[in-house]
Amino acid sequence: MVLLEHPADAVAKTLGSAPEIMLLSLNAHAADVAAVTEALLSLPTISMRLGHLAGFGGPISPSLIARLCVLVALHDAGKVNVGFRNRIRSLPGPTAGHVRPIMDLLFHPLSRGSEQQRRGIRTALITALRLNDVVNWFPDPDQALCAVLAHHGALPATGEADLTLWEPLGTYDPITAARRLGDALPLWFPHAFGPDSPTILPPRFLHAFAGIVTWADWLGSDSTVFGPAGDPWCEDGGTSRLDWARAQARALLERRFIMPAPRQKAAQAPDLASFARLLPGFTPHWAQQQILSAPLPEPGEVRVLEAETGSGKTEAALIHFLRLLAARAVDGLFFALPTRASAVAMQQRVTKKLRDWLGAAAPPVGLAVPGYLRVDDRDGQAQVDWSVLWPDDPADTRHDRGWAVETPKRYLTGAVMVGTIDQLLLGGMRVRHAPLRSGPMLRQLLVIDEVHASDAYMSTLLLNVLDQHRAAGGHTFLMSATLGAAARHRLLHNTLRDPPTLATAREVPYPALLGSQGLICGAPPPDEAAGKAVTVMLDADASPGHAAALAADAASRGARVLVIRNLVRLAQATQSALETLVPSDCLFSPNGRPAPHHARFAVEDRFLLDAELEARFGRDAQSGGIIAVSTQTAEQSLDIDADLLITDLCPCDVLLQRFGRLHRHRRPDRPAGFATPCAIVLAPPIEAIAPSPNGTASHAPLGFGKVYPDLSILAATRLALVANPIWRIPHMNRDLVERTTHPEALKTLALQLGPAWVRHVNEINTGAQIAQITHAKAAWLAWKKALAPLPELDAALATRLGLGRRVARFETPQPGPFGTTIQTLPVPAWMVEGIAPAADPAPEAIRPEPDKLHFRFAGREFVYDRLGLRLAEAA
Repeated sequence: MVLLEHPADAVAKTLGSAPEIMLLSLNAHAADVAAVTEALLSLPTISMRLGHLAGFGGPISPSLIARLCVLVALHDAGKVNVGFRNRIRSLPGPTAGHVRPIMDLLFHPLSRGSEQQRRGIRTALITALRLNDVVNWFPDPDQALCAVLAHHGALPATGEADLTLWEPLGTYDPITAARRLGDALPLWFPHAFGPDSPTILPPRFLHAFAGIVTWADWLGSDSTVFGPAGDPWCEDGGTSRLDWARAQARALLERRFIMPAPRQKAAQAPDLASFARLLPGFTPHWAQQQILSAPLPEPGEVRVLEAETGSGKTEAALIHFLRLLAARAVDGLFFALPTRASAVAMQQRVTKKLRDWLGAAAPPVGLAVPGYLRVDDRDGQAQVDWSVLWPDDPADTRHDRGWAVETPKRYLTGAVMVGTIDQLLLGGMRVRHAPLRSGPMLRQLLVIDEVHASDAYMSTLLLNVLDQHRAAGGHTFLMSATLGAAARHRLLHNTLRDPPTLATAREVPYPALLGSQGLICGAPPPDEAAGKAVTVMLDADASPGHAAALAADAASRGARVLVIRNLVRLAQATQSALETLVPSDCLFSPNGRPAPHHARFAVEDRFLLDAELEARFGRDAQSGGIIAVSTQTAEQSLDIDADLLITDLCPCDVLLQRFGRLHRHRRPDRPAGFATPCAIVLAPPIEAIAPSPNGTASHAPLGFGKVYPDLSILAATRLALVANPIWRIPHMNRDLVERTTHPEALKTLALQLGPAWVRHVNEINTGAQIAQITHAKAAWLAWKKALAPLPELDAALATRLGLGRRVARFETPQPGPFGTTIQTLPVPAWMVEGIAPAADPAPEAIRPEPDKLHFRFAGREFVYDRLGLRLAEAA
């Protein structure tokens, strides 16, 4: 069945498939998206955030909402052109899109040859769409219109207008179709056409509004919700369609957990202000006590919590979220972590905690990591048509709970999402769909964990995101076990200048809760005898065989040993060496198959690895000798407890994070010889770490210079290990971090070590760091500048953010090395370096073998087995 359109109507889209193809008129679709926009803008938090960006100091007014909805109703006005009509109806003649043609006509400079004709068509279209009214509402109407025309993720570059697209063709006249849409606008939103004064919409506001429009277009284009029902041809002028669409929009926002009221009301339960209810059976840590009792932050305030690993920072962050939610200061949460592995583990923790606290009102908790399709504790399956199948969901409710996780572009629209920091950073960069991240995120509490791991490059990108969030009155909560004063100063004050001196930095209490105005509360100086005293043993031999021998000896004496290597290849080599020294029952073995723990595993297998690591090294794990070899994937978010830690040398702040996995819990059953925490640090001598005479770090061992580019921090950390054979945590944390990361301390050390080190520090702090900051700033989305077409993302930038990562997606699930079947494998960008990009190329020459999978991908040969993904020549 085909529904015939009104002869004067433009068609917005086709619904269904042959033989039952249905058409939806432009007026109907315009009403749908405008109704969703109206529902979104009427949400108190979104209204308040936009009001801050507009400089109102309060929410946006109902009349402004009406005027913005009129603008949004015009978002697809370009579909009246005959080229789009030909394309969507499969008619002969020229074809065209719908955004570029109308932008060419309205905004591109006039050419001499067609100036008079174009001026006439342009004037007729402006009049038909009532854009003359828009000119009276907004002093810069072109930018306001561009905010809605950017609904496909970005504005296209304009060119010479094709005037034939706007001329009548047969019985169809584009201007008449445009007039039908324009005539409906005063009927839909009469308050928009009232006598209110013009409103200045600053660029910051328009960047956020562009994201809301894109969000509304995604929601309003869902044909399962906004189909042909409800007067699809708007025969009565569209009022019945709009009334129907408004009801559909409100119901959809409730089903997709965009309406915050249910969870906000649940968070106001009186018992949720009690630790007995929040953390039953546990004595709250200092950080948790302070978060529950501290005054709530002012709009736009950034808070930083510094406390040692294992001090309950995650629960503190969630308590902070709960309090802001109860105060109706936020609608949801985005919990950002530095690695995919830490995000996967954290998503499970957040899901459980919010269920415990909010019960049936708990919002869905999505995993914002590309390659995964997880919401709460369920995994979806990607289909060939890009849809997602949620198994065991006969009522089809999981689609609404999981809507935000079905594509990375929508991650920031979810009620509660846990993901990697790059997903947040993309909202502040000149990339497509940045507004769809940065607009919806304004209503969320941004929790950013382990901010110490961000270098100058990533910190600079983060500063831009926080700049917009602050300006909107949004809330941000940063956490770190080991945040240096220079980094803390940048993040709290949004500046790269004038960090505190080393002497001042060392005086800041630890642990501490700080805000934009300074110290909120700090713990008394910790007793030197309190906390954890880690005995540190330096070993200059960092070879895989030696690391394996050390671990094997400790495991033979009943110890649970965690080995952390800086590079995946070192972890794989150490694992292989171990397998020649100890029986398999002494090795970390998901589903009985020995393996290292790192990020280069299939999505399906990562869940197994994480669960097994926590089972064998978690709070309730049985005692007995066992060894797990890992990379940085084990140093964050996983709740694991080792009797002995063997680790590569790394920067002091990261090393303290790794020490957090050592004797994390009080256990009475430590084996003899391991009753007190001990860490073996594999640290080549400083001579082996030293830069070349010109100050570069091209041949440094253990990933130094690449994974950790500042060799002076590594040298300072090694010297701190020599000077302090026992690290008392947290008593020494502040002093250790500042002495090994503060610019003053590093310059002093470089002068002591010699000219090559001075050149290296100068290069890092003036050359390389300035280059990183400059490169990052070049990618900034300029909040104070008008919306503009976006260039292609720089390849180096894409790789740095993990965007160069490719996904090998097997059409037929393949046997994995741990007894499961796998369908997707993330492939790091460097493994396909130099290969022309392709849109999700399918793996080829697939050859399954027992416990091993061979395949070709993007022109390279790969092996995937229990050691992880490798290039075939390296296997």
